[in-house]
Amino acid sequence: MNSKSFKKVLLILPINSGTMAIRAYDLYFFLKKNNVNVAVAILKNSENPVFKFENEYIFESRVKSIFRIIVKTLWLKKIKNKFKPDISISVLNGCSIVNLLSGGNDFKIGMFRAPVEQLRDWNGEFHTTNFTYRFLFSRLDKLYCVSEGIRKSILENYPQIKKEKVETVYNLFDIEKIKLLGKEPIDVDFFDKYKVIVNIGRIEKIKEQERLIRAYSLLDDQTKKETKLVFIGDNKTEYFNEISQLINDLNLNENILFLGEVKNPYKYISKSKIFVLSSIQEGLPGVLIEALILEVPVISTNSSYGVWEILSSESEYDKKLSTMCITKSGIITSNLLVEDVSNKDLDIKNLCEALRYLIKNENNQFDFNCIDKFRQENIIEKYINPTE
Repeated sequence: MNSKSFKKVLLILPINSGTMAIRAYDLYFFLKKNNVNVAVAILKNSENPVFKFENEYIFESRVKSIFRIIVKTLWLKKIKNKFKPDISISVLNGCSIVNLLSGGNDFKIGMFRAPVEQLRDWNGEFHTTNFTYRFLFSRLDKLYCVSEGIRKSILENYPQIKKEKVETVYNLFDIEKIKLLGKEPIDVDFFDKYKVIVNIGRIEKIKEQERLIRAYSLLDDQTKKETKLVFIGDNKTEYFNEISQLINDLNLNENILFLGEVKNPYKYISKSKIFVLSSIQEGLPGVLIEALILEVPVISTNSSYGVWEILSSESEYDKKLSTMCITKSGIITSNLLVEDVSNKDLDIKNLCEALRYLIKNENNQFDFNCIDKFRQENIIEKYINPTE
């Protein structure tokens, strides 16, 4: 019998909804496909879970104080005593903290989805970040970074973490499933009548949908008549109210639509002309990869080193990119407002130029083979046999 069938893996998720749960389910699915016995520990139950895992444990407690992490740790310890995993995989930083505190003899893998600098800059939590990496995450058996930029960031900031522990292991994607879901029919007829520009993600400031709206507003009137700008994602946010007012002020109510959360976003992406990622900060943005799997031309703001990795840029990563960069697999536009908000207008102008370029050059063929690096057969062995 194959030795893989004896492996027992415990996946630790922050919540059973959202993009993180989708990525975790893909990992779960391919582990099961490789005869691995998998259990899933979920630290927060969602009202709308994305998936029901076959063997799942869901943390439920009314404790909301600082002691909540202690309660979670004791809960996870009980699960480990019961399931006795050979390997535990925590898919987010907070999960790694609970995993390490819970102890056990399991081989502990932590997944890292953002560079250290991004966590400090955005959350302003230098001391917390410094403590967790220096004293907790250094105790992990493996630190799997979903992009090369994240791996470099950890090694540069925390040289005391052993280099051999830190590896670049991309998120894996169920490519055939995404393509199949992309073929499902949709009940929105304007996808056939207009050139649709689509953005996927929760409507929130870090996703910076405002900049995309302002860039779209700079297009000429004829182009606006031929296009629609569509946002898909949770819009029950204060930021949504802000950009709704902006759309009204720019007189774009007929051009811009919000579809909210949808069960299958792939069928909308696949029927769009352009996919745009407008974020301020990202790690290795999965939705960008999904658009490429569906062979839709993409534009992304310069939100991380990971964007350059995904789009197979021949140019070296340029954090201070001040224009647009056309790569083999898509377009990257400036993101200078991160350093100085006065650059916001330049970022908007560059994003508008990228939109114009793709709308005008409909037959422009990008290389979509860049998604091969995310195929499960190239990744799954890292989780099954992490010491090899």
